[in-house]
Amino acid sequence: MQFLTKLFGRAPAAKAATPLEALIRANRGLHRLFPDQHERLLQLGGVLYDKRDQAGAELVLKEAIKRGAEPWKAAVIRTKRALLDHEPAKGLRALEGFLEKPADSELLLLAGTCHWELGQMAMAARQYEAGIAIDGRNIEILGSLCGAYGTIGQYENSYRIAKRALKVDPRHAATLQNLGIAARELNRLDEQRETYERLCDYYPDNERFKCLLGFALLMEENFEQGWPMHENRDFRFREQNFRESTLARPRWKGESLQGKTLLVVCEQGSGDNFMVARWFPELKRLGARVVIECAPYLMAILARVPGVDQVIELVNTREPDLHYDMWVASMSLPHLFKVTRENILAPARYLEPGAATALYWRDLVKDIRELKVGLAWAGNPGHASDASRSMKFADIDPLFDLPGIRFFNLQVPARDLLPRANLVSHTDELVTFDDTAGLIDQMDLVISVDTSIAHLAAALGKPTWIVTSFRPEWRWGPPDLPVIWYPTARIYRCDSPLNWKSAIINVARDLRAVVAGAPAAAPSTTAIGAAHAA
Repeated sequence: MQFLTKLFGRAPAAKAATPLEALIRANRGLHRLFPDQHERLLQLGGVLYDKRDQAGAELVLKEAIKRGAEPWKAAVIRTKRALLDHEPAKGLRALEGFLEKPADSELLLLAGTCHWELGQMAMAARQYEAGIAIDGRNIEILGSLCGAYGTIGQYENSYRIAKRALKVDPRHAATLQNLGIAARELNRLDEQRETYERLCDYYPDNERFKCLLGFALLMEENFEQGWPMHENRDFRFREQNFRESTLARPRWKGESLQGKTLLVVCEQGSGDNFMVARWFPELKRLGARVVIECAPYLMAILARVPGVDQVIELVNTREPDLHYDMWVASMSLPHLFKVTRENILAPARYLEPGAATALYWRDLVKDIRELKVGLAWAGNPGHASDASRSMKFADIDPLFDLPGIRFFNLQVPARDLLPRANLVSHTDELVTFDDTAGLIDQMDLVISVDTSIAHLAAALGKPTWIVTSFRPEWRWGPPDLPVIWYPTARIYRCDSPLNWKSAIINVARDLRAVVAGAPAAAPSTTAIGAAHAA
């Protein structure tokens, strides 16, 4: 017990142990941390937090401060524990009083991370900026600032900081990922691909990095290499506990389907599944009994795709309750059908709303004589690229000044919707995509950002104008080429990152022409190419 004597001095044998003595005695092996040293006491506090002994941890941390430990170091330990417990607000409270004149850049790194976890990205960036002012070579702060800038749409800053960080550590994985993202948003596609190639060279077994390279290759329409790389996305199934990674039957890899039941498991976003539904009839032609497994709000509309024999609800907690011979992830279909620009299957219309739904919306809008235009200005706020996919409602305000148009809100939920005299909103009635499809089918034209509404409208054969940020997206093709997936789609790109005004100006110009009698869209390459050049 020499360590106790060293810490507390020689005490009378009959004297009861102090709470700190009792704590150390109750935790075998902790004496090896030499608790007479305040730095070791700080370590002991962290150990006790990890053992879920908060009272003991606080007792030890207070003792450490009494013995000369700097209080901010105890705050760091408390904040790290709060972040591990997914309590970022608690972590920020632990840092109060230490951020005005921070003694160390780690305080600012942790403060930024707390704000990040709270969704306060601009504040996170400010904390990281302050941290770099103290320690300009801290790779963790540089990498975090790079990511924060990218999340709030400051892509030039994200790119600049990534370059700076990689001078400190050229193999820093998170920063390389963020450099690839920034290069994509700035339409530097060669650099995006080269960055992901570097990641794959450095970390050849990492599926995430292979998948990122796959997206970069698809964006360049290098389908021969891109589709196989895209197959490395299975890590998402495992990370999200999707039981696709543990399905009992084998995965379909192109074998004969004659007389077999094929389970098609819908994955990723709703728009992705609308896009690949064009191949469901092809599976039937290969001799399969086709069963689609999807979310409830997709079931009705996917059930009507020709060739689909059955639709079941996707439940990730159990094996599907039916016999099937093989399964395939829905986004693997382009790979298995070896899709290229030359052989793409692009029917003008392959989705249909239900008859009753279509009749309901037809009766509702039949007396409207103006041009009927559906609108979706924002996507899923939880999407990792929401900043580069979603406009604000204010960005589309110029459209409401155009005469001769009745606009219909197609977005659920309707983010930051404001009332406009010529805007109709029936969002309470848009419960499933079948409902939305019925309303879209009554539109003369749909204008949408890059979200599921764009895919749904184009798959219904409606003239669809897709407003995208400056960055390309593999589903719509390179900036200088027409869309191959949907004959009635046009792309209106911003002329710089997030400059939505530049795209809406062109949309408004073409809307005026439509009101004046020009067609809303044309399937020809010339018409679509003109929209690219606008």
